[in-house]
Amino acid sequence: MSRYSNDLRLKVITFFKQTDSNKKPIHSKSKTCKTFGISRPTLDFWLKIEGGGGLLETKKYHHGRISSVNLEELKKYIDENPDKYYHEIAKNFSVSDEQIRVLVRDKLGYTSKKNRQSIVKQIKKPKPNLVLK
Repeated sequence: MSRYSNDLRLKVITFFKQTDSNKKPIHSKSKTCKTFGISRPTLDFWLKIEGGGGLLETKKYHHGRISSVNLEELKKYIDENPDKYYHEIAKNFSVSDEQIRVLVRDKLGYTSKKNRQSIVKQIKKPKPNLVLK
């Protein structure tokens, strides 16, 4: 998503393109940038794309790698094999185990088993053999 709103972009461009009666610009690029608190390369970029009509277009950004794993197939595989480790599933789908872990947790909503007992409670201490004479 863009850092600047479309409203601000329009205001900056119209402010910069204001002219006097002799068709001379009223505001310089430097004054425009100082007024709106933007950088000069940003203004230059906006002027460049404004000429092509692309100033108000919103771009849909995709962060990260697009997965090659079909989510329906992954869900079916996990439902059939719930005891498989991530690295075993990843080997089957030819991707990394980290990618499988993220897909399973974020996209499918599955979580790993959580054990709430502390390790001390899990370990059973042997009772000492007491011999009374």
